[in-house]
Amino acid sequence: MAGEDEWLLTGRLSAAAHPWLMDHVVAGKAVVPGTALLEVVVRAADQVGCDEIEELTLQAPLLLPEHDVVQLQVRVGAEDVHGRRETKIYSRLDDREMDIDHPWTCHAVATVVTGDPDQTVAVGSVGWGG
Repeated sequence: MAGEDEWLLTGRLSAAAHPWLMDHVVAGKAVVPGTALLEVVVRAADQVGCDEIEELTLQAPLLLPEHDVVQLQVRVGAEDVHGRRETKIYSRLDDREMDIDHPWTCHAVATVVTGDPDQTVAVGSVGWGG
C-alpha cells in the first residue's frame, strides 16, 4: 500500500486450478478448509517478515463455486507498538466478464508477529501427550 506500512496480497481460487478443494464438502457446498486459510496467513506473514501467528479467528466459511473463480485479498496491517500486524482474508466472486462488483466477505482475522527466537517453538516439535 503506497505510503503505508501495510500490505495487500491477492490471489484467485477455482475448482479448475485447485480441484482438491472440491473434496471438502459441508452441507453439499465446497468449503475451503480452515487449514488452507491458515496457510494463506502463514504465507502473508512470511511476506512481511513475521514468523508467528498469535491468533486466527474464522469469521465466515469461504465457499468455492464449482465453475466460477473466487478473488482473494489478504490485508496485512501496519505494525502496532508491540510489533503485531492484523491480517484479514477476504474473498468475492470474480465476475469481471459480466461487469458485476460482488461485495467482499471477511473469512478470517489473524494477528501475526515476529517471534522471540528464544521463545519460538518450531511447528512439529511439540509433543502431544496422551
